[in-house]
Amino acid sequence: MSEDQIVTTTQASGRPDGLALALARLDDFFDVNSPWHQRLWDCGLVLGLRELSDAVEWVEHKTLSPGTLSWLARDLERLQGPDQGAGDKVLRQQLQRVLRSTLKHGNAHHRMLNEIITRLDDGYLNRWELAARDENRPPSPERFARAVGAHLLDAGFSQRFLHHWVKNLQVLSLADLSIEAQKLLGSNLPRTFDVLIPFAAVSNDQHNRDSDSAWRPAKYVNEWIRENQTHIEGRLGGGFEYTVTARDSHMAAEEGREIVDRLKARATYSRKQTHLRDFGVLIVRGRSEPFPLQRPGRGTFVLSLVREQKLYAVQERTRLDNALELAAPMNHGSIATAVSGGWSAVETLLLRGDDESEEGRGVLAADRMAALTACSWPRAELTKLSHAHKPTVPDRLAHQMSVLLGESTNRDRAKLAAEWINSGNSLALARLSDFASEERMRKLLASPSATLGEVKRHMVSAMRRLYRHRNLVMHGGATHLDTLSMTLRTVAPLVGAGLDRIAHAAIVQQSTPVELASRAELHLNLLRSTTEAPLLVDLLE
Repeated sequence: MSEDQIVTTTQASGRPDGLALALARLDDFFDVNSPWHQRLWDCGLVLGLRELSDAVEWVEHKTLSPGTLSWLARDLERLQGPDQGAGDKVLRQQLQRVLRSTLKHGNAHHRMLNEIITRLDDGYLNRWELAARDENRPPSPERFARAVGAHLLDAGFSQRFLHHWVKNLQVLSLADLSIEAQKLLGSNLPRTFDVLIPFAAVSNDQHNRDSDSAWRPAKYVNEWIRENQTHIEGRLGGGFEYTVTARDSHMAAEEGREIVDRLKARATYSRKQTHLRDFGVLIVRGRSEPFPLQRPGRGTFVLSLVREQKLYAVQERTRLDNALELAAPMNHGSIATAVSGGWSAVETLLLRGDDESEEGRGVLAADRMAALTACSWPRAELTKLSHAHKPTVPDRLAHQMSVLLGESTNRDRAKLAAEWINSGNSLALARLSDFASEERMRKLLASPSATLGEVKRHMVSAMRRLYRHRNLVMHGGATHLDTLSMTLRTVAPLVGAGLDRIAHAAIVQQSTPVELASRAELHLNLLRSTTEAPLLVDLLE
C-alpha cells in the first residue's frame, strides 16, 4: 500500500485512523533511511527472552555477571507488561514467575523459560490479531506497530524486504494487518541461497585459493553470471561460491558480506601479502542486480560535524576525535568491530577515572548515553514537524516561521511547533509518518516527565544491550550471535544521535560529555517540578 493509498484511510475528522498510523510507523521502522528518532529502539519480546536464555549460559562461563542477568530479566518483565502478544493472564503469570526466579543454566526455571519462549513465538502475532479485534480496548497504533515490526525483523527479514512488503499491503484493519504478517512468516521460511563473490584476482596464494572447496575458476563464474543474467565490468579471475540460509535475498547478501569480512581478515595472516581484488559486488542467484559489498549505512550520523564545518578537522587529537574514530565501524564495519568500537567510543567519552557505580562503570556510561539521547528526542521530533507544517493558506504558525526564516535555529522552530501543538492546534501535514509523530508529541507535551521517562527506559535498554554484546564479543569471542545484528540495528542510530549532541556541545558550548550528561540527568529529573521544569526543547542547554 503506497503512501497515497494509506492517506485515504481517515477518520471523519480528516485525521488518519489507527490502521493508517500503524502502517506509517511500520514504514518508518522498515525504511533504512528513517531518522534515528523515528526508528525501532527495542528488540521484540520473543528475541529478548531468547537473549535472556543465552545470557544464563554466558553467566556460567563468567562472560556476563549475575547482576547483568538479573537486570535483563527485570527489563524484559517491563517489556512484556503492555505486550498483548505475551498471552493471557495465566501465561503472563508463568513468565513473570520465571523472570523473577534464580536462573541457572539447565535448572528447572531455565527449562521453563525455554518452554515459554516456544509457546510465545508460536502464537505471538495471532494474539495481536485477537487484541486488534477487541473493539472496546483496541491496541494503540504505535504499540501495535512496534510489537509486530520488531517481531518480523527479529525473525530474520531484512528491512528492505519488509519495507517493500508494507508498501504493497492491501488491508482494512489492524487485525487484517496481523493476519498478513502471519502469512508472511509462514510463506517465507528460511531457505538456502547461492551467493557468488566474483574476484578480479586472488594473488600470491594460488595453492590456498585452489584448494578451497568454495573457489570457482573464471570459466565457471562467467557461466554462473551469464545464467543469472547479471553483468560484471572487467576481467574475471574467479570467485567464491557459498550457500547461505536466509528469509530473503537482502539478508542472503548480508550473510555474503560477513563471509567477505572473514575472507579479508584471513588473508592478512599470510606472509605473502595476499591481495583480494574484488569488484565491489556480490551476486545472489535469482537476482540479476548485484548487491554492493559495502553495507548500507546503519544510521550512525554525527551531523554537527557537517553543520559546524568540522568534518575534516583532524589536526588535533582530542578525546572526541578518538571516540569518533573508534565508532566509525558502526556504519559499515563488520558486526564485531562495530559493536566493540561503538561501545569503546561511549566509554571513552562518558567515563572518568573517579566514576563509581554499584552496577559497574560500564552501566554508568550506558545510562549517561541513554539520558543524552532521551533529551535529544523532543527537539529532533519537533524540528522535523516544524518543517513538515505546510498549510494551504498560511496560518499563524506558518507566519511565525516565515518571520524567523534565515535567522531561526532548530531550537526556535521546535519551540514554536511545541507551543502550537500544546495550544490544541493541529499541524498541516502531508505524510502519515508526520501525523504519527504529531501524536507522539501531543502525548509528550501532555505528560512530559512520564513520557520522557518511558523514552529513557527504551534508551537504557538499548545502550545496556550494546554494553552486554561488547562483553560477549570481547570476552566471549561471540562474533556471530543472532542478537548481534539486532543490537546494531537498534542502537547504532542512537549512538550516532548521542555522539552528535556531544560533538555539538564540544564545538559550540565547549561542554565536556560528562558535563552534558549531568545536565541531561538533572533536566530529566526536573521535569517533575512545577516551578523548575525546563522547556522540552532546552533539555541539553
